[in-house]
Amino acid sequence: MTLARLRLLLGISAVGTTVLAATGSLLLELPARLLPTDTTAPVAESVWAALLAPALWTVVLLPFDLLGGLVAVRHRPALTHWFAGWIRGIGVQLLVLSLSGVVLVLASRAFGVLGTSAATALGAIVVLARLDTLTRLGAPMRAGPTSGLAWHLDAHRPDEATVVVDPKDEAFVGGYGGLWRSRLLLPAWWRTLPEATVAALLARRRVADGAPRRRGVLAAVAWVTLGALGTALVLGPPTSAAGLVAFSLGMTLWGFAGLLILPTPSRRAVLAIDREAAREVGHAPLADAITALDRWQDDEPDRGAWIELVFHPVPARSTRLTALVAQDAHDSGAGLWRVARLALPAGVVTWSLLGRAVHCNLGRPALWWMLPGD
Repeated sequence: MTLARLRLLLGISAVGTTVLAATGSLLLELPARLLPTDTTAPVAESVWAALLAPALWTVVLLPFDLLGGLVAVRHRPALTHWFAGWIRGIGVQLLVLSLSGVVLVLASRAFGVLGTSAATALGAIVVLARLDTLTRLGAPMRAGPTSGLAWHLDAHRPDEATVVVDPKDEAFVGGYGGLWRSRLLLPAWWRTLPEATVAALLARRRVADGAPRRRGVLAAVAWVTLGALGTALVLGPPTSAAGLVAFSLGMTLWGFAGLLILPTPSRRAVLAIDREAAREVGHAPLADAITALDRWQDDEPDRGAWIELVFHPVPARSTRLTALVAQDAHDSGAGLWRVARLALPAGVVTWSLLGRAVHCNLGRPALWWMLPGD
């Protein structure tokens, strides 16, 4: 079994366990049975009691994290190094949960369902605006020199591009923070790639850093907000400890629906950006770049149609290379770039339990906020 398939199996198991636990807890009404339902209790007290649920889920997920972070990876870190990074990542996530929980309870008590929806939208926007900051806080990484990449950074606002020293994960390829004014993280290992390959990779980033990225961000915020609205209408707004945990479980199920629906528009956007970038740098350099990144990460050139449809927001290498030279070129405006992998960190503000249970970032703190890209 390849590492990619092993990770997929672990991700299916972790997501399946999480979804079954969320469904069973809601059917058995466990939040109301086990946690305070007082809607007049101090907000901090309600959020503190509700943190029992994500803490328990972290313990349940730990065996999957160990396998995903220490076994199903090409460059296996030392146990102590991995555990230090895991603790750090958990700490940042709990901090975000605590802050967002306070905002959700306050807004829900004051304005009901509309307050829940507004707080969710605001929280999702803040998280996506600060993805680069959360990534650097949540995993051991630091800024390094731009040597080896400097010849291309002039075309990509070098004052806003940061080269991040190896976070010890081969799937970390950087990405964007910020909304209208973007900030770019780049992995240090790109320095080892040929100049033409780096040029093609940064050309893709430039193409994506505009309408494609804005559409993906807005769609991710809209998806999470729509789920919060529906969940609050069905289960009630999160005005107590029990209500916050019930809301969390409902948003976990909504997040699972996103795992099935959102990869398709994400794949369309990847192919569209490939085509647009190829017009700038040529087909051959971009094909080399796609191949280099895939070999460095999963090294899975082909996938079954159903596996890709359900589980992968980034098309297989062979699919991308075929589409790159196809006559029926995709429209450069098609799709919602990275919406599937932006909705997961955005969903953390709703206490969704799926943000770090999927196969691409399971047990890998460097990828919990900025998931692997294309």
